[in-house]
Amino acid sequence: MANGKIRATIALDGDREYKQALRECKKETQELKGELSTLSAEYRDNENSIEALTKKNELLTEKQKAYKAQLEAALDGLKNAKTQYNEYGDRIEALSKELEEAKKKQDDLKAAGLESSDAYKEQERNVEELQKELDQYSDKQEAARKAVNSWQKEVTTANKELNNCDKELAENDKYLDEAKRSADGCATSIDKYGNEVKEAAEDTGKLSVSLGDMVKNKIIDLAGDALVELGRKAIDAAKYVIEVGSSFESQMSKVQAISGASATEMSKLTEKAEEMGRTTKFTAEEAGQGLTLRYTTYSGPAA
Repeated sequence: MANGKIRATIALDGDREYKQALRECKKETQELKGELSTLSAEYRDNENSIEALTKKNELLTEKQKAYKAQLEAALDGLKNAKTQYNEYGDRIEALSKELEEAKKKQDDLKAAGLESSDAYKEQERNVEELQKELDQYSDKQEAARKAVNSWQKEVTTANKELNNCDKELAENDKYLDEAKRSADGCATSIDKYGNEVKEAAEDTGKLSVSLGDMVKNKIIDLAGDALVELGRKAIDAAKYVIEVGSSFESQMSKVQAISGASATEMSKLTEKAEEMGRTTKFTAEEAGQGLTLRYTTYSGPAA
């Protein structure tokens, strides 16, 4: 067996209970996050409605309480660790003084030629015991120091999470108030998907932008070189779709049917049109029309 000194992990008094309390608080916050995700899925096409925002407000309030409890648990654990760290420090200081005095007495007995006396042997044992106790408290203080750092991180995390929850709750309160005051019972600062609504001018840097201008300025990305393969048939198909004024889905399917575009190419175009419908003042159908306008500006090789 190795002769090295083996030290067991030192646990602070009461630390286990504080950690258990913190784990329970974290579990509750995770469960509430799951409930909020479920709520978002349930109202995914109506997240700006009074009903959805009211239920979200209730869950956010519960989550706020849970984060406050988590912060309190972390602060309690930190306080306990700091208290024990200071207590161990005081004990180390006292033991250091006792050990210094004990060693001095031992040196005095040795200087008097009494090394073989019972008094010297007793003082020698006293010095050893004090040194052992000092080492033990030094280990305890080091464990307490690590605990203080660990709990401080928990406090920082809990405080950050609480601040984020406070902001989220304040925003939801604003949206709920908007919904209550609106004619259709829906908030105006967020869309039905729960995304913040931005003015078109903010997105494009202009007061007003026509679809033609958007095409000329290349705001609509048409997947670049992939369009070259569509050829003149794509142009004809796009013109036809604009003329009949059909729905977005019909437009895109007819473009694919007539042009012979691959599924990958059509997927890129469809995703871009839907993105424009979500993030600008234009609907997905209008964005689809913008795509077809871009086709008419393209002069590719004859099919």
